[in-house]
Amino acid sequence: MKNFAKGMVLTIILALGLTTFTTLGYAEGEVPTDTTQTNTTDSFYDPDMGSVITPYKSTEEGLVPVSEEEYLADTEATMEVENSTIEYAEPPIVKGGPQYEGTLTYWTYSESSAVKYYGDPIAVTAGVKCTASKGCNIAKGQMISVATAYSVSANSEIKAIKAGASFTFTSTLTSTSTYGFNIAYGEEGYLAFKPYKRKTTGTLRQYNQYGTLLASKSAYGRSPIKLSNGEADGYYIFIHKDYPGL
Repeated sequence: MKNFAKGMVLTIILALGLTTFTTLGYAEGEVPTDTTQTNTTDSFYDPDMGSVITPYKSTEEGLVPVSEEEYLADTEATMEVENSTIEYAEPPIVKGGPQYEGTLTYWTYSESSAVKYYGDPIAVTAGVKCTASKGCNIAKGQMISVATAYSVSANSEIKAIKAGASFTFTSTLTSTSTYGFNIAYGEEGYLAFKPYKRKTTGTLRQYNQYGTLLASKSAYGRSPIKLSNGEADGYYIFIHKDYPGL
């Protein structure tokens, strides 16, 4: 398999584990300086991203490199369209607020389907471009948040979705990562995180105290999947926006 990423080394250190994920043996916080080293995984063109990428899978033991076949088989089998502009985060619970609706009316949720999928990538770094002939060292720290989301905004409706779903929703997952990587002269791109999520789809129904149906509508909820170490499950991906020779 052709390796598009010669000269680039990616190391990500997750704050909870403080574990380095390449086999190069760098100490915590150390930036690799030998730009002649190659990646521990191949880079390849991802049709979904429209770019050459270098992926690493987040696991309980840290990040592990994956092959093109493994990555594409995993992500293409779990396609799901997201539209964050029409979704809502879970609002805070306020005593006496709308989540206490139920004295005269209440909501129920009937799930029709539940799927696992990889969500839209979240940018971890701004774009970087190497203009040095000997290559460039990049090192930054960043906080990544993967939020729950719903197609409805009222606490009473969200509470019904959480109660009726076939899985337990997790709170918004936040982790702080420190990473260092080398890119070759002329390379340009950024690091992103592609989270693994669950989605429930079904029907919300509103009843009065006599059990009379008052309203019915379709609804869904999304939740990030958490690893046993508390980190969000997913892929860290370096997205090559302008690879020399392509």
